[in-house]
Amino acid sequence: MSKIKRIAFITNCLDMGGIEKLILEIGRKLNKNKFEPFVYVFQGNGKLKSEFDNENIPVYVVSK
Repeated sequence: MSKIKRIAFITNCLDMGGIEKLILEIGRKLNKNKFEPFVYVFQGNGKLKSEFDNENIPVYVVSK
């Protein structure tokens, strides 16, 4: 059995911008048996936070 690979996405916030939507779509489509996506954001949770929660993609807020 192969080890699950963790994938970190780093972005400024989780508002409705293009990169944030792209990260969400990639996270949705990844094979969860092979990959574990998670997100680091610098400015709070933003409007898309609940969608990441629904997809079980952890979001971590870090300070700059």
